[in-house]
Amino acid sequence: EKAPHAPAKTPIAYGIGIATLLTLIILPLLLSVTNEVKAKTSWLITGKEKERGAYERAIKEQKEEQEWAASKKEAQIYKEEHPEDEA
Repeated sequence: EKAPHAPAKTPIAYGIGIATLLTLIILPLLLSVTNEVKAKTSWLITGKEKERGAYERAIKEQKEEQEWAASKKEAQIYKEEHPEDEA
């Protein structure tokens, strides 16, 4: 006798397979194509070529965080060098 949940195994297995395919192949492909389109569009408009990955949000955020940390460090150094400026 078959177990009552046996028919549910097949759709679940297909769902996991499709989700894996989407996550590991399709999504990175779409991200790569999108970045390439952004780079080519920018190059057509400005005539300047940027480094690869310059259009990825994660890289932009990382650069912003580094700039913020550097400005915060500069402010701290200024405070240490000019204590008379603090009220």
